[in-house]
Amino acid sequence: MTAINTNTAERERSFPIALWGTGVALRVVVVAIMLALNLFQPLSITILAVVFGIDFLIFIWQFVRYSNIASTHLHQTGRFGIVALGYGVFVAFMIAMVAVWFLLYSETSASEFDRTRDKAMAESEKLPAERFFMEISDDQRTLSFEGVLAQGMMQEIDKELARNPQVREITLNSPGGNLFEAREFARRVREKGLSTYVTNECSASCTLVFAAGAPRNLGRGARLGFHRYGLDFKQVLSHVSPLQEMETDRAFLERRNIDPDFLDKVFDLSRSALWYPSRQELFDAGVISAR
Repeated sequence: MTAINTNTAERERSFPIALWGTGVALRVVVVAIMLALNLFQPLSITILAVVFGIDFLIFIWQFVRYSNIASTHLHQTGRFGIVALGYGVFVAFMIAMVAVWFLLYSETSASEFDRTRDKAMAESEKLPAERFFMEISDDQRTLSFEGVLAQGMMQEIDKELARNPQVREITLNSPGGNLFEAREFARRVREKGLSTYVTNECSASCTLVFAAGAPRNLGRGARLGFHRYGLDFKQVLSHVSPLQEMETDRAFLERRNIDPDFLDKVFDLSRSALWYPSRQELFDAGVISAR
């Protein structure tokens, strides 16, 4: 008789342990650990996947254990309410678990992008200075830029502009380069109200700098080359959405009063090579100020 009572008492204790012990308490500890991982950023996506897998297995074990004990408890006691409450708690924990996963993944993805961007910038900073060349005209009103739009160039450009506040025009001869440096260069041109002029060629991200000018003109025989946006576009990092970057630059070009129909062709993702519009096309679209 004593043995039967002991077994019954153990069964009575097993349900609250399954619910509040290995259920609620253990899940709180796991969630706390998961949130604490955010303090150890940056994490790799691989490590995060392993952590998610372990957490999922723990949750499945908790749920299966509770289900088995809850089924026995319901059969023996008929207490449906407390059993249903337990299932509700597990549903709430499942939602919380997915929310924590999403938070960690978002933070890790952002950190991964920052690391990739910083690495790309660090590599760019190793580029020799000969990759771009700048010169101030004799009358100090024109800054000529030739070469690749490389990381670190804006420091040199800002120095030249600070030393020569009389500069009113930027002349360009560049195949393009770093997209983010190009945007910063374009911002400086726009802020200072400078005009832009292409002596030979201005392609890819260089066209953003050119478009920032007012007025905008091409030299005899000069041309503009527009490049599609995609993961093979070296100026767009692999962790950046090409479509998002495209929309950002399209909005900028539209604000520069460039025809939307022309921009449809510029950002045609089916093209795989540079597009060099004719001078007439450029003038009709508002890209250049004069034929």
